[in-house]
Amino acid sequence: MLRRLFFAWKTCFALLSYNNQLMRSMKRTIFTIAFCLMFFLSSNSDAGLRFHFIEVGHGDAILIEEDGEGIALIDAGRAEAGRLVLEYLRDQGIESLDHLFVTHTHDDHIGGVPMILDSINVGIIHHTGMEHDWETAKRFREYLYTGNWLEEVVDVGDIPLQRENLSVEVLSPLKEETEGIAADPNPHSMVLLAKHGSVQVLLTADIYREREDWLIDQYGEKLKCQVMKASHHASRMGNSADFLKTVQPEIVIVTVGPNQWGYPAPETMERLKMCCPIVLRTDMVGTVVLESDGKEIDIVKPEGIEH
Repeated sequence: MLRRLFFAWKTCFALLSYNNQLMRSMKRTIFTIAFCLMFFLSSNSDAGLRFHFIEVGHGDAILIEEDGEGIALIDAGRAEAGRLVLEYLRDQGIESLDHLFVTHTHDDHIGGVPMILDSINVGIIHHTGMEHDWETAKRFREYLYTGNWLEEVVDVGDIPLQRENLSVEVLSPLKEETEGIAADPNPHSMVLLAKHGSVQVLLTADIYREREDWLIDQYGEKLKCQVMKASHHASRMGNSADFLKTVQPEIVIVTVGPNQWGYPAPETMERLKMCCPIVLRTDMVGTVVLESDGKEIDIVKPEGIEH
């Protein structure tokens, strides 16, 4: 944006140079306006970072983008949701992704990944290294080594995404628990902490209560966030009272759709609503979009919700 403004500024001066008198009378005005615009844009350089919790039915697909730049995609829903995720990315003007995080090997998180890899450029894939013999997991493993992207197995403490005023840190799992192992996918799924200035967003994948307790022991108050994705689609297995008390989220997103397991569990939803001011279900409100300026985070979609 600043580069385009600077180019336009130079063009104005070039055109006005044909008339010296006009140039002298307007030079100061043009300079003042251009300087003010450049200052305004630079002072708002942190605005517009968005987190999209894409409605994909039952599953997860979370996009982090800024002004149409695809910074990261976390999971891509089931196989049948892959095209929906792809179309959503393109609707945002995104034709490439810097980072793709695959939290674990269950179908509702990994199924749509091949569609994404087949259709747009991806810089690097971050995954847990788990190896399982079901079809979607095997297909993902095949894809890892067939494209031009980089790939890496994550470990606790890694910060695979680091840019000005934005980072994504891996809080779980330990690499030794997952690499080359048919580990239980949900408890060992990838937990990410996104930080944008003073705004924190906790993405808990499908972890259970035991892993939540481990996170409390390991990180304590570091887990306190403005936004949390409810773990495991708000099933009975997670989102404990102790965990919610530690995280203290202002906004909780429940990524869920029609399923055979009865998610979200009524008692979990009741607990979430008691602990958190705003709880949004993607099966009820559709895609949720949040926008951070590095100091506060606002709900862009659905409209009309304030916090």
